[in-house]
Amino acid sequence: MAVGLVLSLFEAGLSALVPALVAGLIYGSTAVAERRRQARLQRRGLWDGV
Repeated sequence: MAVGLVLSLFEAGLSALVPALVAGLIYGSTAVAERRRQARLQRRGLWDGV
């Protein structure tokens, strides 16, 4: 992802960087939220991690 951001910065300028950063923040925060949800379910014994 970082390589794509650098390349898009050189090719298209900041107009391509902002949407890429927003998308990265959305995907990253979704991944963090999902990991926390899974950890909480495992602690409660409601999910076996499969």
